[in-house]
Amino acid sequence: MEDKRGLKIATIMHAKHEGGIGQAALNYHECMLHEPDNQILAFCPKDSVWKDAFMKQAVSNNSRMACKFLDSYRGPKGLVTWWQMRRCLTAFKPDVVISHNFHHMNVYAAKGIAPVVAPAHMYKFKQFNKLDGVIMLTQDMYNTGLQHGVKKEKMHIIPNAVETISYQPPMRDSFRDPVVIGAIGRVGHEKRFDRYIDMLVLLRQKRVPFKGLIAGEGAHKEELEQRVVDLGMSEQVTFLGHVWDKTAFFEQVDMVVMPSQREPFGLVVLEAWQHAVPIVTSDAGSFKELIDDKYTGMLTTGEPEDLLEAVQYLIQDPARAHAIARQGRQKLMENYTTQSVGKQLMEYMQHVVA
Repeated sequence: MEDKRGLKIATIMHAKHEGGIGQAALNYHECMLHEPDNQILAFCPKDSVWKDAFMKQAVSNNSRMACKFLDSYRGPKGLVTWWQMRRCLTAFKPDVVISHNFHHMNVYAAKGIAPVVAPAHMYKFKQFNKLDGVIMLTQDMYNTGLQHGVKKEKMHIIPNAVETISYQPPMRDSFRDPVVIGAIGRVGHEKRFDRYIDMLVLLRQKRVPFKGLIAGEGAHKEELEQRVVDLGMSEQVTFLGHVWDKTAFFEQVDMVVMPSQREPFGLVVLEAWQHAVPIVTSDAGSFKELIDDKYTGMLTTGEPEDLLEAVQYLIQDPARAHAIARQGRQKLMENYTTQSVGKQLMEYMQHVVA
C-alpha cells in the first residue's frame, strides 16, 4: 500500500504589499492543513502587510504551523535573507519547499535540502526550468508555459482554492436601491479599474441609480481617485483601500465587476462565488476557463460598453442574477474548496518527494 504519510512543508512568500500572492499563500496553508500529519514552516517578510495574517494562521494551528519572518533585503544585501532561509531550512529539514515568488533566491536557499515547486501566480516563466516542479493554475497558463519553453514534465495543473467551511452566504433575491456595484483587487494597470469607472459613467448616463465600492491598493489608486473627482462621482464611488475582511466587503455589494486585461487565475471569482455574489468579468486568461457565461457569471470583452450590458442584464433580473451566483457557488463547492484542491496538492507533493 502506498505510504501517505504527512509531509514537512516549507512555504516562502516574499510579497510585502497587498495582492493575490499573499492571499494565495494563506489559502495554500489551509489546503495543506487539511492533512492532519503535515507540518508547515511559513516564511514571510517582517515588513509585509501579510505578517499578521500569517501569525494568526500559525496561532490557530500552533502545533502544526510556525512562521519565520525575514529581513526583506534586495540586491547584495539579499544574502542576509538567503542566509536566514538557508539556516532555518537546514534545521527544519522539509520534504518539499513551495516558492510563491523570488524563485531564484528560494531555489538556492533550499539547494541540497529539499525539492522546490512553485505555483505560477503570474505570466512570468523565466525561472521555472530551475524548479523541481511548477503548479500551473489553469490550462491557459500550462499552454503559455509550453510556448515559453517550460518543460512539460515539470508542469502540473492545480487550481487555486478558498476556504468554505465557516461561511454560509445569506439567501438573496433582490438588489439594494440603489444597486451597489463593487470591484476588488490590486489597483494596478492590468486590473483595468478604469474600465469599471467608465462603465459607471455609462450607467449614470442611463439614469440608473448606483453606488460603487472599490476595494484595494496599488499604483493607480490615486490616479483613479482623481478621475472620479473630475467626473463628479465622488458621492457615488467610494475607495475603501485594502480590505482584510472579505466577507464584510462582499456582503456590502450586489455584484462585482472585474475587467482585467490579463488574469493568471482570478481569485476574486472564487471569492464572489464563495459569498454567492454575481460577478461580471472580462474574458481574459483564466476567466474564460472558470466562468460559464450567464450560468456561473457574466463574461464580456472587458470594454465599458460590454460591461454595461452585462450589469444591466443582472440589474433587470435580480432573481436570475442570484441564481447565477448560486450556481457559481455550487461550482466552487465541487471544484475549488481547500479540501478538494488540498487533496490534489498533497498527491502532487507526494509525487515530487517520491
